[in-house]
Amino acid sequence: MAVFSPQLYSGLALAWGGVNPDATDLFVHWGTHPMTHRYGQILKSKKYLDLCEKTLHTFEPAALKKGLQRMVRQASEDAMVIPLYRDAQPTIMQPWVHSDYMKIHRQLWFAHEDWMEKH
Repeated sequence: MAVFSPQLYSGLALAWGGVNPDATDLFVHWGTHPMTHRYGQILKSKKYLDLCEKTLHTFEPAALKKGLQRMVRQASEDAMVIPLYRDAQPTIMQPWVHSDYMKIHRQLWFAHEDWMEKH
């Protein structure tokens, strides 16, 4: 997929991915120094990159939250990615089923660690 290649990409792309509850995936995947397979090829404004660097070095929870909010706002204002739609991903889980499937955005799942209680 073009979005994950090392070349700059400026077209329409079909991509999927989970969203961390605290939005830290913004700099993990799309920050100044992506820590994942994403090469950082989506064009980013200097203001966004500066916010990434500042927030990446913020460790106090309330300040981190504010920094992440600023990053999300700036990414939206820059229109780095314009989502056309997001589909719902329902999962049914019973109380006796123990799995991290829902906690890891369905991208990384260790099925061998799942287990069920007798009921």
